Amino acid sequence: MGNIKAKRIIKHEHGKPNPIFVSEEQGLLAAVDKALGSTPSSQSIGRSGEIPLRDFLNRYLPYTIRAVTGHFVPPSGRLSPQIDIMILDARYPLLAENADGSVLAMLHSVIKTIEVKTRITTRDISKAWKDAIEIMGLASEIANYSFGS
Repeated sequence: MGNIKAKRIIKHEHGKPNPIFVSEEQGLLAAVDKALGSTPSSQSIGRSGEIPLRDFLNRYLPYTIRAVTGHFVPPSGRLSPQIDIMILDARYPLLAENADGSVLAMLHSVIKTIEVKTRITTRDISKAWKDAIEIMGLASEIANYSFGS
């Protein structure tokens, strides 16, 4: 009887934050804080926010969906602006994957796009809005395809 080990029960209390996701959030924020404290480069800081978020999404999304960075191509062949995070239907093949992990995907595989900012300025908002309009225009090349749904 002394060899019986107590079973550990993992249970989430309704109305309280999930402790696993609280830990994930702390890790994401720590990665960004570390980047903010170690470099003035906005590009490095931005990547330090994008990569942990992309990794988080890939840990918790179903295997048929993946989070990547890069560009997509609609039927016209025009290249989209660079997208921080694209949520893709993984059943579609990638057109290319680069050494840095960025991808070129076909528009048909794009489910959502996400712009990631650790700090935001008026210029950032203007560029993000311009890119969003271009992305929606490219998406409209496919009938009944919309980023708003």
